[in-house]
Amino acid sequence: MRRTNFAFVVVAAIALLAMSQVRAAVKVESEEPAESNAETPGPAESKAVPGERSVAFRTIANTFITASPSNALDLTGVKLGGRQTFTLVDVTGGELADGHEVRIRYTPRSGKPSYWVENKLGIRRGHSSDVFKIKRVGAKVALVTATGKFVAPPTVANALGVTDRPEGALLFDILDTSTKVSILKPADQPAPEKSEAAP
Repeated sequence: MRRTNFAFVVVAAIALLAMSQVRAAVKVESEEPAESNAETPGPAESKAVPGERSVAFRTIANTFITASPSNALDLTGVKLGGRQTFTLVDVTGGELADGHEVRIRYTPRSGKPSYWVENKLGIRRGHSSDVFKIKRVGAKVALVTATGKFVAPPTVANALGVTDRPEGALLFDILDTSTKVSILKPADQPAPEKSEAAP
């Protein structure tokens, strides 16, 4: 009889221990929906992904490329905010440099992400993504489209333009949104020429 009671106590203790662990698991799971109801983080608050950086494009006129309604891209941004923040996806990999291929994504606080694409109007945002090539022009940067054209200032409403001529390209700095510093390393400086000393 004592063995039976002892076995019963051991089984009951194991069952109680197992139930307390199940309750703890249920409690942890019940907290997740509360977290999922939190506001969706914006681009600057998103977790970092290798090869992706939160950036802004500041033109030489000190305006920012801006995501506007109806998938538009324009130069109306006078300060850095959510609509001036994009994700630069480095397709080439490594440290961002001249000649790298990139995709550019805009992620609003609510709604689906969109990518920069070239179409008959110029450069707009769409569901597919085009690949652009970074082209250093002096201390600034230009973007070359997949068709070999340069991204240019807007020529029609709601879209950045495109041009065949390098001198018509839109020039800008690519800034890290957290530091507000250019993410491209400075261009290599040529070695100083040796001057021959006079005899």
